[in-house]
Amino acid sequence: MDRSQLRNMIDSGRAIALDCHAIGQSIPPDDPVGKLFQTRVMNDSVLLKRYEPARETARQPVVVTTVVYFP
Repeated sequence: MDRSQLRNMIDSGRAIALDCHAIGQSIPPDDPVGKLFQTRVMNDSVLLKRYEPARETARQPVVVTTVVYFP
């Protein structure tokens, strides 16, 4: 996935983005819990939850998928 695909997904309104890098920068260095994840790669990533209507035959009305973007 490149940056234009990422932007299109976020702009579509069907996805929620969690910018782990931006959130991690707001955590103080002396925080007892620390960063969100134990690995730098995950702390620099963007997590996207994409929502799509399910097929009429599905038990749930919405399908949620997770996409991880590594810049």
